[in-house]
Amino acid sequence: MARLLIPTRNRPASLGQVLDFLNHFYPDTQVIVADGSSEDYKNAVKAVTDSPRKISVDLRSYDYDFPFFDRILDVIENEPDEFFVMGSDDDFPLMEVMGEAEEFLRKNSAYSTALGALVHLKLDSPHEMTARLGVARPLVAAAPQRRASDFAAWPFSTTYAITRRDLLLERYRRAQKGFLAGFFDFAVGLQDCLAGKMHAIPDFGYICTRNFNHSYLRAGSELIFLRRSELALQVVDQIRDDLIAMGGVGEDEAMRLAENLMKRRIAELCGSPAHRMRDFHKSRFYRDKTVQKQFEQFNDVFKKGTETRNRYEERLMFISNAIRGNSVSEDNKGENRFYETLAQQASG
Repeated sequence: MARLLIPTRNRPASLGQVLDFLNHFYPDTQVIVADGSSEDYKNAVKAVTDSPRKISVDLRSYDYDFPFFDRILDVIENEPDEFFVMGSDDDFPLMEVMGEAEEFLRKNSAYSTALGALVHLKLDSPHEMTARLGVARPLVAAAPQRRASDFAAWPFSTTYAITRRDLLLERYRRAQKGFLAGFFDFAVGLQDCLAGKMHAIPDFGYICTRNFNHSYLRAGSELIFLRRSELALQVVDQIRDDLIAMGGVGEDEAMRLAENLMKRRIAELCGSPAHRMRDFHKSRFYRDKTVQKQFEQFNDVFKKGTETRNRYEERLMFISNAIRGNSVSEDNKGENRFYETLAQQASG
């Protein structure tokens, strides 16, 4: 089974919850923790990773000013693994789905990425939690530019997946040159589907969490593409270059397609996401059988007595309790709630 790589920063309580979750439900998991915490938190992170568990935890400690993507690259560049599961210190992987995804990729060389759906849980206050589904869609058209167009028509996160090592290296080398909140997942998804076909599994692959007290890399408003226009234009240029290199598209046509793809993401940020478009529920994207199975499971997981509820209930109860505990922890103490760039976070 591929190893799980978890970058972390100033969140020992959250990290401990993820490791405890894996230890309880997936004791054979091998984890690499890439820690970039400040000195105030380093000992706490080490204590959490040193705690006796069945899972294997390999702590890699870095200086606080060592950039986020550099940490990830330092791990991947120095490990021979063909695949990695990308993780987070507050998101919970369902490793049986990651194992199924890895097995699929090993048998299908034309695919770059395989993943399950995401369930997003957000603790909005001490007494209120919301949930939403992040679908994972199959993108299997033969032409790379067709896959890119299909992706942009209804974008989704491809970060929490099984991904080939070479693609991960290129992803994070690019990210070193420029990161823009609100566009990173979009750019990564386009890169993934241009590099190869994408396989989607009907089951949940990750339970992702947020709470009202922690800090996050998030766009402060929908107009971030105007305030950070140089980074937004950099994304357009990279899409253009990928369309030329991987899609065999001419330069002028590649630029036109790249601009159109970017416009779709901007429209989504400004209040016109795909699911609000007229007749969206009649589209082939929504009616896809894998997507419909994900929606069915998401609806059933909140209904007592359903097969899906019984299947996931113990893990969801663990995670629900973890979110509440994390929200009152010392994690991210004194930090801003949102950072639009990695430079802001590092200087905060």
